[in-house]
Amino acid sequence: METGVSDCVIDGTRFARNIQAAIEELNKEGYEVVTVTMTTSGQYDWRQKLSNNPAGGYGWGYGFSYTSGANIIAKRMTTKDVS
Repeated sequence: METGVSDCVIDGTRFARNIQAAIEELNKEGYEVVTVTMTTSGQYDWRQKLSNNPAGGYGWGYGFSYTSGANIIAKRMTTKDVS
């Protein structure tokens, strides 16, 4: 059950079910799945504070990535591929 939207956490169970359903639909339509590649997105932030003191100031930053989708590559099966 989806309870909200997140930019850093996916519903892994739902994501897997959606991929499986898409693959099953492609198979029914006569396609063979060649590869499934995950799409990765990311978030980051940083700040910098310059100073006239000898230390020169400070800064911080962070970043992270997360799976945001999938690309399913398939090819149409021909009669000679089915044997």
